[in-house]
Parts: sequence; C-alpha cells; structure tokens
Amino acid sequence: MNSGRQELAAGKSQQGPPKAAWANRKRVHLQLKRFRGGDHCKSYTHKMRNLRRTISYVSPIIVCASTSASAALLWCANPAKAIMTIRIYDDGPNLTVETSGSLSALGSLLGYGSCLNGVLNSSAREICTGFDIPNSPVFGISGPANFGGTAALVGADSVSGPSFVFTPRLDAYFIDPSYSPGQPFLSTATFNNTSLAAQGFTVPGLIGTWTINSTSESIQLFVVPAVPGPLPLFGAAAAFGWSRRMRRRITIPVVTPPLA
Repeated sequence: MNSGRQELAAGKSQQGPPKAAWANRKRVHLQLKRFRGGDHCKSYTHKMRNLRRTISYVSPIIVCASTSASAALLWCANPAKAIMTIRIYDDGPNLTVETSGSLSALGSLLGYGSCLNGVLNSSAREICTGFDIPNSPVFGISGPANFGGTAALVGADSVSGPSFVFTPRLDAYFIDPSYSPGQPFLSTATFNNTSLAAQGFTVPGLIGTWTINSTSESIQLFVVPAVPGPLPLFGAAAAFGWSRRMRRRITIPVVTPPLA
C-alpha cells in the first residue's frame, strides 16, 4: 500500500509545474510577442532604416569634401556621363582654369592645331589649359558663340596636365594627341594675382553647353565663385570615425523591456 502511494506521488512529480506556473509563463510569452510585433518595434525599425539611408547618402559627401577640388571633381563625378567640364574659379589670390572629365567619342577630325601654355581670352573666345602640344587634333563643336567675361590673359603663370583648347570662335576644340577615349582627363592653367571679378566673371554657375559634333558628348563651362579647401587630416578622420560609430550602433540590437 505504501509503495503504491509512493509511486503515485512520484508520478505526480513528473507531470511538470502546476497550472499557475504554466499560466504565468504563457502570459509572459504573450506580452513578449506583443512587444516584438507592436508599434514601438515597428517605429524603431523604421528609424533605423532611415538612419542607414542617411549614412549611405552622407558618406560620399564626407569623402568628397575631404579631398582637394581637382581630385573631388574626378573621383566624385558620375563616371557614366561622357562630358568634359571647364571650370573657372578663384584659387586663393589667383585664378585657375581647370578642364576635367572624360569623353567616350571625340567626333570627326577637322585638322590639327595648337595653343599657348594657358589662355583665357574672352574677346578671342579661347581657353587653353595644360602644356601646349603642336599638331593637336581638332574636332567640331556646336553651341553658344562666346562664354562672357572681359579676360585677356595670354600665357599662364603655371600649367599642368595634357593640352586642351576650347574655342567657340572656331566652333572647335583641340585635345592632346595622347588622349584615348574613355580615359580620365585633367589639365589646369593658373594666372597669379587676379580673380573672377577682375576678369568680368561676376555671374556664377553654368555658362553654356557645347555639343561635340557627330557624338552625344558635350563640353560644359562653369564659373565657380570659390573652391573650399580640403578638410584637415584630423577633421577627415573624425568624419570617418563618426560614420563607423553610427554603423556600429545600427548593428547592435537594442532590447527595451515591455511596458507594465
């Protein structure tokens, strides 16, 4: 009889916790489920998604702002656009003309020509950047007849890069014979102790667009009022560090206890 009671007691002990314990466990599970699928969790997920989008948008801007003007123009420009850009801007106490970009097609060859090492001449409607190369190939363009200003600068104080000549007067452009379509291009001409205002370029922005004949390529001319200097090395490092910290915060799960 005693052995039977002992077996019955053992059987009851193996049945598991009392019903009250099961009810409490079920209630906690239900609360946790509501919390995970509730409006608070959805709002948090939505905010994190927006934060990711913001960082992915801001990160390239930080990189571009931390580079020099020339490098930023080449690195940050959209490589899918086959375009050559001429920019005229104040560079400290000096004036710089910069030609940069890429062309996938050059157009139909008209002949050969050359220019001096650096020219910005409004009346002659001619711009030359880079080192002059005799017998550079000439191609036709279509667009505005002039680019404004009152400049008469012939012979730059310093130049860099391959030769590029832009002359709406002749409806043509010349490019260094070593250039191959699809390659990046960069050349400059700097004129000391002058400025945009002194040369009559008082309206910033896009001056005009010229289409390269027989192609879908184009040349654009911009007047830029000022070029910001590169960020200090510490500032660029701080910007990247901030971006990395924000990404790390997104990947760390945040657990908030359910409200009572």
